[in-house]
Amino acid sequence: MDDSSSLTPARQELDLDGPGMTPPSGVIPNFEDPVTGNNVALPIVTCCIVLVSIFSLVRFYTKSLNLKKIHIGDVLSLFAFLTFLGTNLYLVIMMLVKVAILFEWIAIFVPTGTRNFFFWASYAVIGINLIYHTLAVILVNINCTPHALNWNPFVPGVCRIDIKRLSFSSAIINLILDLIPLILPQHVIWRLRMSNSKKVGVSIIFLVGLLACLSALIRLVSTIQFKASEDTTYSFSALALYSLIEVTCGFLVVSVPSVPKAIATLKGTKALSWLRTSARGTRGSTAAFWPGSSIKTPKSTDYQDLDERSLVPLTPVAGTSMNKTGGITRTTHFAATSEECYDPDVNYSRQHPWTRGSP
Repeated sequence: MDDSSSLTPARQELDLDGPGMTPPSGVIPNFEDPVTGNNVALPIVTCCIVLVSIFSLVRFYTKSLNLKKIHIGDVLSLFAFLTFLGTNLYLVIMMLVKVAILFEWIAIFVPTGTRNFFFWASYAVIGINLIYHTLAVILVNINCTPHALNWNPFVPGVCRIDIKRLSFSSAIINLILDLIPLILPQHVIWRLRMSNSKKVGVSIIFLVGLLACLSALIRLVSTIQFKASEDTTYSFSALALYSLIEVTCGFLVVSVPSVPKAIATLKGTKALSWLRTSARGTRGSTAAFWPGSSIKTPKSTDYQDLDERSLVPLTPVAGTSMNKTGGITRTTHFAATSEECYDPDVNYSRQHPWTRGSP
């Protein structure tokens, strides 16, 4: 209804109590026990919340290992995570997540003090993100006068912007802004001096952004359907789920690069060692019946496995002394001496000893 405020109270009550529109062809209205899509929506929402929580906590754990290297992207991702848990402000969350992703890329791929193409391209996209999403939030909130007209069509007033058109433009811009962070790291990764297999492994980590681009594309298709639909409430439910999936993929993009370092850190913890020992307990239990007498040299485990795919910066690793065990230790000393002589007569007498003592 275009101007619901001009309707009489009786007509407004009839519209509120009756069907909102004529049902589609072949659909029989059922207001007593309507069919819902909760069996699909609830698992999707739950899965998105669990994935975002797990990967965000892994990222925060990794960042807590070195507080000196926390940058603005880490702070923005934390605010985005808290906003995601507290409410579903799509524009605000997408702005924070996309900016956090680009700051994370700058911290990884741009050396401190360097101002190259990657740096300026990232900051240009950050600026576009901030300007567009800030304007979109403002326009949505000042669109209608009075403000209550945003959710109550029976209030007299006027709205300046078609929200469906704004959603359509948002879907297009977000798809473009998802493609840029996906492409930027690949150019740097494939110029690194490492084996092709390791380049592929590192690329896969950053190609998680394909999920974000795919979800943004699906959301664009859903937005087109939403824009053409007269049943706003029905068509918006699918759009809301696709938007939630897009937000989830954004959190995965910013968090996945921290996963290899978290796994590498957990490898040296006592908890993981205990789990490995427990898993191998039954396999090695038969060794107790066949005791042996062998002296084994203890193996030091104080080391750090460095791999380009883990994206772990090089740090000093302290060494440890070898523990002493019982047994016999033998020390062998070697001494090397050299003698040089430059007297030709002496060399001649050594080579011809029979000439010694001759007049």
